[in-house]
Amino acid sequence: MEALLNFLAEEPDLRVGQAIAIAASRLTGQCDPFSIEDEKMIKALQELTMEYRARRATR
Repeated sequence: MEALLNFLAEEPDLRVGQAIAIAASRLTGQCDPFSIEDEKMIKALQELTMEYRARRATR
């Protein structure tokens, strides 16, 4: 939950479902979050958060 909240804090225009779909598509190439283990989803959300923070810092 914390990883999801952190990602949404970086991209407040996204909805929860959109954030989960982005993370799922990064892992599997599909927007199916139900086929992904929780730990992998958390890791994907953490990576996305770091990328968005880095992108924001370079602006």
